Amino acid sequence: VDRLVKNVLQKDDFDVGHLDRFRAEKEAERLDDVRSSGDAIFSSHVWGEDSVTILLPKSDWSWSEETQATLEVKDVQRRSFVEVIRTAYQDTQFLRFSLAGFREFWKPTRESTSDRLYDESSDPSSSSGSTPSDYPSYEHPKPYPRPLDISANPIPWLMVPIMIYSDSTCVNMFGNTSMWPVYIFFLGLSKYVRSQPSSGAAHHFAYILSLPNIQEIYRTHFGEAATSEVLTHLKRELMQAIWFLLLDDELVNACIKGMVVLCADGVWRRLFPRIFIYSADYPEKMLLACLKTLGRCPCLRCEVLKSNIHLIGTARDMNTRTRKARINAHPLRWNVNEARRRMFEKGKAVNSKTLFWKINSAYNYFDLFVVDLLHEFELGVFKAVFTHLIRISYSFGDDSVAEINRR
Repeated sequence: VDRLVKNVLQKDDFDVGHLDRFRAEKEAERLDDVRSSGDAIFSSHVWGEDSVTILLPKSDWSWSEETQATLEVKDVQRRSFVEVIRTAYQDTQFLRFSLAGFREFWKPTRESTSDRLYDESSDPSSSSGSTPSDYPSYEHPKPYPRPLDISANPIPWLMVPIMIYSDSTCVNMFGNTSMWPVYIFFLGLSKYVRSQPSSGAAHHFAYILSLPNIQEIYRTHFGEAATSEVLTHLKRELMQAIWFLLLDDELVNACIKGMVVLCADGVWRRLFPRIFIYSADYPEKMLLACLKTLGRCPCLRCEVLKSNIHLIGTARDMNTRTRKARINAHPLRWNVNEARRRMFEKGKAVNSKTLFWKINSAYNYFDLFVVDLLHEFELGVFKAVFTHLIRISYSFGDDSVAEINRR
């Protein structure tokens, strides 16, 4: 209320006549009925509504993918990826972005050697320039090739490092209603600003839909209910289909040729978007990487066997993680295409060991899924571990729990 009075009502350019015939109840109803609203804030260039189609597999049934039974999932709410970038770089918060990459060092004393700090995302030696020769060589990751030769164009260019975050969340205190939002963060902004809830650094991008109840539809096509393996398969398919929709041709063109934007500082720049990080919990990462959760090789960054996880921290384990890092190479993509052919044309079962899933990417997307302690340990896993430690303390029968409370 204080900000409303000071920043709006008391401003010189505020016209009190705009509040004539104002009713809060009417405005709330108008906001609830955004689809039929003609307001510019809800127009198609801000939020759009699309649908995706996924294929329904069935073991012992064979056909080409073109004649396969399908399921259409509607009401995919999303914004244009390119428009999110354009809006962010035209906003006044852009003035706080770090446009030139840097390396940070720390010397404990004047006599000691310098230690490099890996702190901010603007770590490379350069992230902007006027010619392609200035294109930065990021140590990790390198998800896209160098941009096209734009030396003839005098417009300065700038790389746009991006982090994507998504997580399914419950929206009410009682019940099981949930939403699955996707946010975009720009790594040119300091993490100390991005982490502030009031900074507005998170750009609302899209909603990922959960798999609807398809048993009746599946029974209509095949005469029986879908198995748990089929449902798991369709969840992966839906996730991939939605992201194929979000990563549209406009974004791909911007990644290759750049997008010219008048930034908030009044300078025209050619922006090259680069997706550096995708932050999510473990099950969602496995859906995105088209891997089996807690499968034979449970890590999505390397091919360490589940039977060898107990070796973690040893030199042998580190060597294996380096030597067997997952790579999105041509043999993998060939195997995926072959798996899809066998699934639909030869009727192979979904849980067959020969099956993979569709991966269509020009870079090693496994590098996007960085180690995320918040999702992978500091929340639910740590709570479960700590709860079990408390149970062990109770089993001792002495003052162990009281000592834990004291500490």
